[in-house]
Amino acid sequence: MARSKVATRARRADVRRRASQGTVAIARALAAITDPAPDASRVISAKDLLEQFRIRLDPLERTVSDRRADGRSWGEIAAALGGTPESLRKRLTRALDRVARELGLDDPVDL
Repeated sequence: MARSKVATRARRADVRRRASQGTVAIARALAAITDPAPDASRVISAKDLLEQFRIRLDPLERTVSDRRADGRSWGEIAAALGGTPESLRKRLTRALDRVARELGLDDPVDL
């Protein structure tokens, strides 16, 4: 009886190991055949959307946005452009909200 229990547990462990190896193999195979990079049409539409955003920003908002995109802190931007970090942050937030409304991006998506 003890021998039978040990054999059963060994078989279960074997099955679990094979199952997990199969899952890993399937994941690797899927990763090999799918391209994680976005397709060209998505890249182009994202660039177009960004361009439309930038066109609708006034020069100061565009400068603040560019400096933020470069990784500068709000304090650095405020020191260079004048004003307080909080006022510049709020101005950019309001500008992005305004442009999103203009472009219709704040509408809920129908599923």
